[in-house]
Amino acid sequence: TTVHGQRRLRIHNIGLNCSSQLTDTFRTSQAETLLNYFAKAAYHRVLSLSSKKVRDELVNQVTRMLACYRKHCAQASAHGGQMVMPQFLKVMPLYVNCLRKSKVLLEGPDAPIDERAYLRHVVMSMDIAETNVFFYPRLLPIHDLNGSQVSLPRAARCSRRWLSAEGVYLLEDGLSLLLWIGVHTPTEWIQNVLGVPSFSEVDCGVGALPVLDNPLSQQIRSLIAGVRKERPRFLKLLIVKQTDDAERQFQQYLVEDKNPSGGASYADFLSHIH
Repeated sequence: TTVHGQRRLRIHNIGLNCSSQLTDTFRTSQAETLLNYFAKAAYHRVLSLSSKKVRDELVNQVTRMLACYRKHCAQASAHGGQMVMPQFLKVMPLYVNCLRKSKVLLEGPDAPIDERAYLRHVVMSMDIAETNVFFYPRLLPIHDLNGSQVSLPRAARCSRRWLSAEGVYLLEDGLSLLLWIGVHTPTEWIQNVLGVPSFSEVDCGVGALPVLDNPLSQQIRSLIAGVRKERPRFLKLLIVKQTDDAERQFQQYLVEDKNPSGGASYADFLSHIH
């Protein structure tokens, strides 16, 4: 109803492709789009159901999806003990496990109720790209940058087994930005980027990189500025050192590993649904 008392209708039209072949449905599915849907559906359900029940529902959904594909679409030559997944949904179990271990669905001492409510509110308004990086953060190894490389380094998998004690990694999930520094990081890198003599002199916590007059410092700061520009929210930089007490916060983002609050690792979850 307008301010003048006129009744009006707002009509939204949408066109969707249809198929009578289940194989076509699986072939054109996108894991990132399904993650966005599952996340919003689960975060809506958690208002009326226990978080454990919502997590169990997610397991049942991905299990039925894979069982349906195996029964109706997989080739007959597949071995009986082999897990069969469609090409574009091979990462779906990984994404579902990340969703199950999120702070909203997995209660723990590191997830107070006000933070869980805030994260639920934020995720409900995220698009597909934002949802993807939130549940599976981007982990960039930046220790091999030489001051002249233009493109972003290739992202590493979010697991501690891919971290090197001699490396430095930048991790972001759209809401947080963390710089992890290995205990054996070369002293020259620390001096050129952080402006301190050695690893032991690095201060942990929220801060900013010093502005130093060398190509490597300029490149790292430019990379961080580029990552921030991709996100609608400003990302504060949290510096974390290996073996430091603050490293526990960084480990929460290594979503392929077992969660400190009890969430299963990706390998264990994959074995469970198999």
